[in-house]
Formats: sequence, structure tokens, C-alpha cells
Amino acid sequence: MLDDKERRLTMRRTLCWLLVALLSIGLLYGTFAWADEGKKEAKKEKIALDKAPKLVQETILKEAGENEVKEIVKITRGDKTVYEAEWKEKGKSVEIVVSPDGKIVSVTKQIAIDDVPKAVKETILKEAGSNTIKDVEVITKGDKTTYKTGWVDNGKKVDLRVAPDGKVISKKSEEAKEKKKTIALDKAPKPVQETVLKEAGKNEVKEIVKITKGDKTVYEAEWKEKDKSVEILVSPDGKIVSVTKQTAIDDVPKVVKETMLKEAGGNTIEDVEVITEGDKTTYEAEWTDNGKEVDLKVAPDGKVITKNTGESEEKEKGNKEEKENEKEEKEH
Repeated sequence: MLDDKERRLTMRRTLCWLLVALLSIGLLYGTFAWADEGKKEAKKEKIALDKAPKLVQETILKEAGENEVKEIVKITRGDKTVYEAEWKEKGKSVEIVVSPDGKIVSVTKQIAIDDVPKAVKETILKEAGSNTIKDVEVITKGDKTTYKTGWVDNGKKVDLRVAPDGKVISKKSEEAKEKKKTIALDKAPKPVQETVLKEAGKNEVKEIVKITKGDKTVYEAEWKEKDKSVEILVSPDGKIVSVTKQTAIDDVPKVVKETMLKEAGGNTIEDVEVITEGDKTTYEAEWTDNGKEVDLKVAPDGKVITKNTGESEEKEKGNKEEKENEKEEKEH
């Protein structure tokens, strides 16, 4: 049930980000122009440089110059293999991808935005607007050069690729991934500490979870009240984003209870929660039906908001991950 709880909490947090708002951008660009192998999963293995083919070693050492390279990454997709090496030059990352015969497949260098062509800089600044650009990379593949950068806009990670003449090649955005870190309560911002302690009352809270998504952060605290779980999400300024409380089914409104019992049929309802986000309240219940976990969300008037099964959500998640993997492999 812990997995199911985490699944539901993740869904809930996705909605909470809208209330809060409303990566590093991948340094690894690499190149795999393998049309027939594009759908096969890439296998990556760290190896010592001296374990790579002699021609690969020679190319890497020549390109790295005085910069030390001890380990590289061997990347295999299907029957194709390349080698990836990375080092720093004047504090900036340089990455090359080399084929087994020692030929350079691609070179990716971090550079300052002031060092890109004027037309490229103007396009980047225009597209980014007031968002902070995290880094800029110049990527060379053969005789083709592109510029890549990214930023976070309202919780979404934006990836921009620009041609040397300043024309936009592609601009993609996707939901930034959540990063969670358990921290001591006294390490959170003072307003967060005050809100958590006030809401928890006499209940002890020593640790909380710092959750970062893109450029947004909230803090999650949990404790027990009369053996029932209480969880709150708090923004850095101490405002409550949401409150989730476990409750007995007999304690929810009559119409909500009737809907839950009707939807659950003869299955035993295992958990009921009341969720408050601002002035909005919803009720969630879960049960298992023929080995499948079912999650039901109900409005205060008894109307069903959503009804999901673990199977359908896993399928949706799997499809999403498959698309992301295919997208990543095409870019590499």
C-alpha cells in the first residue's frame, strides 16, 4: 500500500504545483545516427581509458590535451558502439563521442552565452524571456553546428536548440521531475518551521521532506493525530498548499460515503482521506478489486471526480516512459 500511497501523493503534488507556481538541462547530448538501432535500449558502462580500442584512446588523448581523462563511458546500442569522454576546460565541460575507429562523432562544449554568435544569443534571450538560462552548449557533428540551452518556466523544463543563423531548430517543454530530500525541520526556512510547528501542535516533527520540481519548492511534513496520518505541504513563505488527513468513512459527508460504498461494491475500503487545497476539498478512497488497486476521488456533493486503477495508471506511465526513452535515444 505504500507504493499506492506514493502514487497518489505524486498525483496530488502535481496539482499542488499549480498552486505554488500558479537540472540541470541534460549535458549529455552525444550522437547516435543509427536509424535501424534507434529503438534499442542503450547500455552504458564506465571503463578505464586504457581498456578502450587504441584508436579511441589516441583520439581522446589528443582532444583532451593536458586535461586528465581516466575513465570513459562505453555506450552500446544493438551491434553499434561508441565511446564518450568528458573533461573540463577553464571550468567548462567538454564532451566528445568517438567511434571504435577513432573518428569523432560529436563534440559538445559548454560556453558562456556571450560567446555564441550574436543572432543565436538574441534568439535565446528572446525565447527565454525573464527565465534564467542555466547553460549553453555548442554541439558539433561533422560539419553541422547547433546551440542548445534550457531553463525552467512555471515548473516545466524547456529545451531550446538554435541554428548558427539564429533560427529555432526545436523548442520542447516537459514537466520537470520531482526531487525529494529528507531534511531536519530546523534546516527548513523559518516561515516553514513556524507553520509546521503550529499545525502539528503537540505532535513531534523532527524531519520533513524538501520537494523540488523545476524552480519550485515545497516542504512536506507528516505526523499522527489519534493514530490517523496528517500531511501538509508548505511553500517556502510558510503558506499551506494542502492538508491531507486520514479519516474514517463514517466521518465523511453522507453523500460522499454513499458514493464510495457504491463504487467499491463488495470490496473493502482500505483508506479514506480528506484533502484540502485552499478552499477546495476532495475525498479519496482506495480498495483492491481482483488484485488491482483502485483509487477514487469524490467531491463534497458525492460526485465522482476520478476513478483510477493501478493497471491503467501503470500502463499510462509505461507508455510515457517508453516515449521518453525513444526521444532520448533519438537525440543520442
